[in-house]
Amino acid sequence: MLGSSKKRLVRLMVIPFCFAGASTLNALTLQEGVDEVLATHPVVQERLHNYQSTLEDLRITESQYLPSLDYAGDFEKAKTESPSTNFESRSLYSYEHSLQLTQNLFNGFGTIYEADYQKARILAAANNYIENANDVAYSFINLYIATLKARDTLVIAKESVAFHEEIFRKVKKLFDSGSTTRSEFEKIDTSLSLAKSNYIVAQNNLEDAQFNLERVLGRYVKAEELEKISFSGTLPASEDEMKEFARLYNPSVLVSHYNIKAAEAQRSAAYKNYYPKIDAYARKSWADDIGGLPGKDERSAVGIKISYNLYRGGADEAQIAKSMTQISREQDNKRDVVRKLDEQGRLSWSAKTYITQQLDFLQKYAKTSAKTLELYQQEYDLGRRTLLDLLVAQNDYVSARTQVIKAQNDLLFANYRILDAMGTMVQNILGSKALDYTKRVRLDVVDGKLDHDSNLGTLLFEKRDTNE
Repeated sequence: MLGSSKKRLVRLMVIPFCFAGASTLNALTLQEGVDEVLATHPVVQERLHNYQSTLEDLRITESQYLPSLDYAGDFEKAKTESPSTNFESRSLYSYEHSLQLTQNLFNGFGTIYEADYQKARILAAANNYIENANDVAYSFINLYIATLKARDTLVIAKESVAFHEEIFRKVKKLFDSGSTTRSEFEKIDTSLSLAKSNYIVAQNNLEDAQFNLERVLGRYVKAEELEKISFSGTLPASEDEMKEFARLYNPSVLVSHYNIKAAEAQRSAAYKNYYPKIDAYARKSWADDIGGLPGKDERSAVGIKISYNLYRGGADEAQIAKSMTQISREQDNKRDVVRKLDEQGRLSWSAKTYITQQLDFLQKYAKTSAKTLELYQQEYDLGRRTLLDLLVAQNDYVSARTQVIKAQNDLLFANYRILDAMGTMVQNILGSKALDYTKRVRLDVVDGKLDHDSNLGTLLFEKRDTNE
């Protein structure tokens, strides 16, 4: 009987490794999953289209630098009675054509600042695309890890059922032979029912995790297809270093930064109404039978047109005040973003620190409880331990392994949360392949930091700080 117990224990310990081996068939790695979800998720694609739309807004604004060519045509039939017709009613067919070329020479620097406004919007939209890509990847990683945790927990629950079934068979055999009490038989029967109930709960939790993963990935993936994660990201040396980096280079911060710059450009553009507008024009017109007078008329003209509003009912002052309020609003939004990133980073760093310490003790606890269970099994078979002792040792072993799995996955997630707070999570997972996504919005990654493509042109503002 002792030999049988040892073989049974070994067989139970092998189950997780068999499970892990099965996962290599049609496996999905974390890197492959992140790459797939970024390429297919509707939110990411919608933000990409939003970015492309802002590019067209810049083209619309910059068209103001170019001349405008306008054609006008007028065709009409008229009746006239005039001295030229001896006051007889006569029908006349007249037409007039004109072409006018207009070039704006000055509009109070409005076009310059409106172009800066659009450039800032482009950079905000580009970083918003990266921000949403990071959020989607973060959700996927969270659910990927949750599925791994549920999968491993199910393995433990399955082992627990197998253990209780083995003990149940032993106790039943003893009970049937009159060698043990009914209370002991009822105890193992109750424990077996609880183990089976826990197994069903674990199955349900795994199904939920797989369905949640499908919602983000867009297709159903079985838990056994997921490969274990080996974290290889680059973490900062300290919490302060993490916070400083996040405050400058997290995409959410950059979105707020460029929203501020866009509001500042709008404020500058609002002052254009205090200046005159100056246009140069060249016009050519052709006409026939105009005003009821027969004959052709052809004219050419070039000139300068100046228009200057002297009073608009206070609308210009109100527009400037509105733009100042918008700047303050965007600055408040940025401060809120920084606070949230500080909170996320601080919580993640704290979790990483304490879970690392906790994991050392939990692994020792799991190792000791496994050894204790093995010894209790041997002693139970020799009649030196009661059934209750054995079940307590088993529950202790299950609890230890479950806590180790939870702590390992929580530590893994805490590390990715730190990278997410910094805005470097996708870069760390995809490596050089992350450039495939940043280049879509003309962003580059230099030393792990997002920077805009020089092809966008130079804005009037470049310097960034954390005190805006």
